[in-house]
Formats: sequence, C-alpha cells, structure tokens
Amino acid sequence: MEPLEIDGNADLDIEDVALLGGRFGILEKLRMGGHGSTKIIYKSGIPHFDKVDRNIDGETPFVSFEIMRKVLILRLNQNQRVAAVAMHMEELQTIDLYAIDSTETMQQQSKEVDPKYALALITQNAEVHFIVTKYSFDSIRKFFSKAYFENRLRVRID
Repeated sequence: MEPLEIDGNADLDIEDVALLGGRFGILEKLRMGGHGSTKIIYKSGIPHFDKVDRNIDGETPFVSFEIMRKVLILRLNQNQRVAAVAMHMEELQTIDLYAIDSTETMQQQSKEVDPKYALALITQNAEVHFIVTKYSFDSIRKFFSKAYFENRLRVRID
C-alpha cells in the first residue's frame, strides 16, 4: 500500500492520478455501476491511517473506496482529518465480508472482536479490517462483487 498526498477535501494530486493509471471515464463508470463505495468504519491494518487517529471517544474513522484503473484508493476521514492510500490490484489477494450473528464466532474467525458485520482486505503483506454496518452490508457486497475485483470476494453469512 502506498500513502498518498491529498488536500483538505481528500482530492488526489493530478500527477498522482496519472501515476496510478488514471480514472475511468464517465461511460466506463456507468457500465461498471459506479466507481465509489459507501463509507464504512476503519478498524486496523494501515499505519498511515493509524497516525490520523487521536483515540478520542466519538471520533469515528470512516473509509470510502474508489476504483481507479490500476489501484483501489482508500480514503479516511476522521473528524475532518483526512488520509489516503493506494492499494495496487496485484497486491490484493482476498476480500472477506462477514455477517456473523455471534461475537464469539467473530472472535474465532478474525482478530476483530466487536462487529457482527466486518470486511477484511488481505494483501501479500497486511490484513486491513473494517466494521460494516448492517445497513451498508449489501452495498459493500455489491461494490466488491464488480468484475474489477476478479472474483476475490468471499462472503460468509452465518
């Protein structure tokens, strides 16, 4: 994963966009059913994001995803502090999405303890964990089911 420089609006530098393969055109975005995701809650796994967290109660670290030609952009927004990383598609091995009824089962399944709905992005060098709300679960499943992700998604509903 590659940390990115972004401005206060979480916009990428034009030169970075070009180096990352560029964005899709409007017709391509329409054909793929969109290029962005709903926000979910970041939990762990990205040191660049961990630096933004001040560990203050009530400050929730939200992350959204954007598909670009060669990378998946992860944008963090926590109480108007922003950060972004690029996850190169060749790094991404597995996308695990869980809907589990029991916290005990979740503890056995993953390092995460709290959520009943969770997402893990597994790369060659890291595991990145997120909490997915019940209301965003279907939207996140649809996003990661796109052909762009080449069948890396594994969904488990218990």
